[in-house]
Amino acid sequence: MAVDNPRVRARTELEELGLSRESASYLIDDRPAGGWESLVTHDQLRAGLAEVRTEIADVRTEIADVRTEIATLAGDLRAEMERGFKTQTWRLMTALIATVTLMSVILRVV
Repeated sequence: MAVDNPRVRARTELEELGLSRESASYLIDDRPAGGWESLVTHDQLRAGLAEVRTEIADVRTEIADVRTEIATLAGDLRAEMERGFKTQTWRLMTALIATVTLMSVILRVV
């Protein structure tokens, strides 16, 4: 009687070659879900790893660019705050001097 199922036929052939029923079943039944051709080769893993390393290098470059931009913006903000503080200090000093001068004039007149 001919067997049409390729797995059963392969198991039978392995048993005929001298493998035990258990070993033949292991080789036939315990194969990858997508079949042996779905396994990844060493070369494919290396190529994938190279792509990941390239992507990581690109991300590191982008992070460095963002850090540089943040440092530039922080420097600009610091300079703007210093200008604002200087302007505010001059205005307050001018107002204080004007007030003291005005008070001196008023107190001399009175």
